[in-house]
Amino acid sequence: MIVSSGFHLGGVLQSELLKLSGGLAISIAGPVLTEEESGLLMREEIAALVLFTRNIVNEAQLDTLVTRVRGIRPNLILFIDNEGMDVGTDLRQGIWRCLDACNNPIEPFSPPPSHYSIAKKYEEDSEQGLQMAYDSGQIIAAQLHKWRIISFGTVLCSNPDNKAPWAKQKSHQARQTVVDAAPGQALSQAAEESPESPTDQGLSTWVIAGLARSFGANVEQVFALCQKRKEGMASVSATPFSVKHYPDNGCSDGDPHDLLSVVDNRSMKEILPYSDTLYRNLKPDIIMTAHVRYTAEDSIDPDNIASLSPVWLDRVRLLQPDALVVSDCFNMGAIKKSGLTLAQAVSRATKCTETGGMTDLVLVCNKTVEEIYTLRGELDYQPNKASKQRLNRLQQWSQDQSSRAVPSRSRWS
Repeated sequence: MIVSSGFHLGGVLQSELLKLSGGLAISIAGPVLTEEESGLLMREEIAALVLFTRNIVNEAQLDTLVTRVRGIRPNLILFIDNEGMDVGTDLRQGIWRCLDACNNPIEPFSPPPSHYSIAKKYEEDSEQGLQMAYDSGQIIAAQLHKWRIISFGTVLCSNPDNKAPWAKQKSHQARQTVVDAAPGQALSQAAEESPESPTDQGLSTWVIAGLARSFGANVEQVFALCQKRKEGMASVSATPFSVKHYPDNGCSDGDPHDLLSVVDNRSMKEILPYSDTLYRNLKPDIIMTAHVRYTAEDSIDPDNIASLSPVWLDRVRLLQPDALVVSDCFNMGAIKKSGLTLAQAVSRATKCTETGGMTDLVLVCNKTVEEIYTLRGELDYQPNKASKQRLNRLQQWSQDQSSRAVPSRSRWS
């Protein structure tokens, strides 16, 4: 029997193991940390924990949970997916992960306005829109400040058709894209039910535009609003700024959560000037890659989704050498559709290219403890030095107990 990284791998040769060069981010089952989960969090390769609705009941419970986690791993990076919704409207407009059983915001997690609402305000009055963007970043960081939780909330994805949340109107341009599926609806089902042909559908996808998660498509506007969001977050204990989904998931043909091969067939002449400008100039601390395959004739890698593409990973590393590159979750349908096993996908994503392109942190959420141990049993943990240094910077911030005064409630309403 051979032991690798603390796991007993009966019958498996060391040379047969796939290499894990980056860290893993996992989730837990509920609001209370189990003994099995506690043991898993002790492992060095588990670098982060992602919190979801099921993990948060109220402020006191979250405080107890995070105290327990920090007692086990003081430097563990904590994330949450919280993107804001519009108060007084359908809660589906925007995503906020701190809702109670009745879909009401849990105190003190009153949600900021959605990206779409901020963009509309900016188009009416640029100064008010910029202030709204700043305040939204500040309030998110302030709400998560005491637990040193980082938001995955800032979306840079485009909305070129300027669709309102849940809008089904046809685009002003007929493009060879896809049916705009509803939430939780398979793309194939949407295509069968749609009275229009796919080429008559709008370009913007519901998973971004429909959920009010886009600041627009004009790169100057998106940059200005994201920069203000970044400044607002940084005003609270220099909170790290995380953005997604590189290079752009605003015009894909569906939701990568589903068991789909998610594609975007726009030309690189349209995608690259937008994404390069934003990711080069915003200088984010954390960048999440997209589970999207870009299939136009001039594509730089038409065969692989960006999360598994050494070409796209090289490009984002050149744009931001010091940013922590994080994958979207590898428990999503787009990864399953890749034809790779989970271990193969993780190994490929974390493999460092000659020019330094790699994923530093792979999300494998919504897996049981046993499934994570099985995954680790197929991987030989050999951390890349540069990647480890990038992770260490976030881990140091996570365990830093010094803090600035938390600002008073922001001015947006």
